[in-house]
Amino acid sequence: MPFQHCVVDANVALLLVLKQDLTQHAFTLFDGFLANEPLQIHVPDIFFAELVNVLVVQTRLGKPKLPIVHARAGLIYLNSLSYNVVATQTFAALILELAVQHRLNGYDAIYVALAEKLSGHAKLPVRMIVPAVYGFFITNLVAFWIA
Repeated sequence: MPFQHCVVDANVALLLVLKQDLTQHAFTLFDGFLANEPLQIHVPDIFFAELVNVLVVQTRLGKPKLPIVHARAGLIYLNSLSYNVVATQTFAALILELAVQHRLNGYDAIYVALAEKLSGHAKLPVRMIVPAVYGFFITNLVAFWIA
């Protein structure tokens, strides 16, 4: 059964604008060509703040530093993609419970809780492929998949 819904960590989206070894895999994910079916990408509302934070850090501390003009263009591009944005307020209690129960940090718990919320499961494990795209494993690409 192909995955039609995916919860994506901001680090995966950033691969689209911060060229790294796994950039092509990120493009494949966002293009939604899994089993020739469209892929719906779900993100928590903090996703955009995370994008901005990483871009700012890259303009200051990146090696090499990311030119601000590239950071601006990258943010415009990332904002133009199609996401289903979910307010963290609507599942904050689940975030807290998962973080405490499974010793997750708050940010990771947000993504896991969103996958839980969307998949309808009551507890871990959520179908998480960390790392994976198309069922084969690649290092450092974080994508939480839900059926």
